[in-house]
Amino acid sequence: MAKTKTIQQTVGSPCSAYLDMAAKWPLIDDLIAGSDAMRANCAAYLPKFSKEDSTHYQARVTNSILFSAYGDTVKTICSKPFSKPITIQGDLPETIAKIEDDTDGQGKSLNQLAKDLLNDFVNRGLGHVLVDYPVTISEEGKTPNMKQERDKGYKPMLIHIKPENLIGWRIEKNAAGLPELSRIRIKETRIEPSGEWGEEQSEYIRVISKVNWQLYKKITTGKTVEYNLESEGINSLGKVPLLTGYANMTGFMTAEPPLKELAEVNLAHYRSDSDQQNLLHYARVATLVVLGFGSDEAEKIALGPNQLICSNNADAKVTYVEHSGKAIEAGAKDLDKKEERMMILGLQPFIQRKGNQTATGQSLDESRANSDIQAWVMSLEDLLYRAYMMAAEWISIVMPVNFKIDVFNDFAVLLRAMEDIANLIKMRQASELSRVTFLREIKKRGLLSETVDIDVEVAAIEAEGPALAMLGGGEE
Repeated sequence: MAKTKTIQQTVGSPCSAYLDMAAKWPLIDDLIAGSDAMRANCAAYLPKFSKEDSTHYQARVTNSILFSAYGDTVKTICSKPFSKPITIQGDLPETIAKIEDDTDGQGKSLNQLAKDLLNDFVNRGLGHVLVDYPVTISEEGKTPNMKQERDKGYKPMLIHIKPENLIGWRIEKNAAGLPELSRIRIKETRIEPSGEWGEEQSEYIRVISKVNWQLYKKITTGKTVEYNLESEGINSLGKVPLLTGYANMTGFMTAEPPLKELAEVNLAHYRSDSDQQNLLHYARVATLVVLGFGSDEAEKIALGPNQLICSNNADAKVTYVEHSGKAIEAGAKDLDKKEERMMILGLQPFIQRKGNQTATGQSLDESRANSDIQAWVMSLEDLLYRAYMMAAEWISIVMPVNFKIDVFNDFAVLLRAMEDIANLIKMRQASELSRVTFLREIKKRGLLSETVDIDVEVAAIEAEGPALAMLGGGEE
């Protein structure tokens, strides 16, 4: 009977749910990082061809450039809601009101925290906020009372926890039968002094349960890894102070990246474009073919002006073999299709959800979540609202009844234009619309800035030269 292999678990070992989610993140991170990151992971993204030598492979990798459709889409989505500042309604107590300007004790504003969380929503499918309260000890070594803490300006903190740093959690059912956190583990990385002048990167694991917390430091000695308990204390809140919001929830504390398909098409485009550039490199150079020449004659052939090629064989022939361009044209069309697909996928979060509704009902729904991005913004608002409420709970303050957090999500004009833009793209690709008209129409629908001069843009496009499909010619 085969023995079951036991894997040694430590406080730093990620839980299985984390590992399942994390497996989907590397491609997204590399697409955001750009061409250098894609080249660094070339073994995964540009596999070596059979019998391809290292020199040619490295040249192919070096010449491959990422079309940053995914990264640009994320930037657009994450900037739209913050074209206007976040507004807070309600007369907040002074201590809570201070959070807006400094959420984490490091000077991060509420606006920046919200933007970081939305970025997590888009790239990971979920985002986390740790609502913490600073450990306070008086000069006499005693825990100060609430008045002393307020006099010193202590306040709760809303700390952004990246999904990649929340490596483990335990779940239990509450009295209502709903899941809730009983323990979490957060990875922290710090730069600490080493010797008189040096620095070193240290890893810590923070464990928080309903009743207490511990901080462990990772110690590596050769191949041995240990976690030493550095400090610990009581969790006076009586609950795990971590809150989670979702953009694409798959379960409690789990989610999938909502733009996963766009990332996959962007990778396919990267590979196709790499093939296209590699093909162009060889297709642009004609191959000299000599027939009926002896080996000694062939060695003496010189190319260039004022050169004569001679042979004793009356049937000798010299010619060039050139690429017909058919493969180049097919590659260009493939790239065009992928770029169209990426544009549509990038616009998808803004597109209105269709349904059987009256004109009045549709107008009213525009103030609610009738698109993915509006749903994500509403989830973000709810997460921030709950974070403020838990911050008030830390210091036993009652929040005003009219307290509300508003993040701008009035994309009604853009939403109505998205379907038109998708149709305009198809018309342009089918040559049913001129370039000038196409650009003017998408500008009218808000996709181009008002500062864009269409005539100047068309002239710039024409100055770029012929499309890839026009390059090539001759015999294959």
